[in-house]
Amino acid sequence: MGYINRSLLATALAVSVVFVAMALLPQTRPVYGYSEEDLKRAETTKVCRHCNLYDADLSNRDLSGADFSDASLYHANLSGSRLVGANLSGAILIAANMSNINMGGNGNLSNANMFGANLDGADLKGVNLRGANLYLADLGSANLELADMTGTDLTYANFRNAKVQGAKVTGVIGLSPENRELLKKGGATID
Repeated sequence: MGYINRSLLATALAVSVVFVAMALLPQTRPVYGYSEEDLKRAETTKVCRHCNLYDADLSNRDLSGADFSDASLYHANLSGSRLVGANLSGAILIAANMSNINMGGNGNLSNANMFGANLDGADLKGVNLRGANLYLADLGSANLELADMTGTDLTYANFRNAKVQGAKVTGVIGLSPENRELLKKGGATID
């Protein structure tokens, strides 16, 4: 019995030493969350599918025609960027700053996860938002005219001062009675 207890104690001690050593080793991961290689590719080629751009600063850039489909742009800063014709379908844009972006009529944000994203003042006129998650998104003062929001999650989304004339808002989830009325008054098509 004593032999088994000593073996267990020795094993527990060895495991503890390994964990302490791992905690004390210098971290090799950079402070930022994005991949340097992915950021360079995004900036130079504008094609970065499935990229890791977590917390990247892509503000005030011309990213027209970019393909960032299925990319992780969690907490990224895209504010003021030009994204005319850009494809961000399936992108993870949770808590991203997309204020004052310009997607100019033919951008694609279908199935993008924009939970808690800041889209204040964004030009999303005619943009495809089908199936997107806009839970807690701030769309205040955004231009959503002619945008297709079919099947989106609009739970707790803010539409204060948004332009919605001709927007298609059908089959959505979480549309509050207040937002329903606001969107109707603004000229959106609601089912």
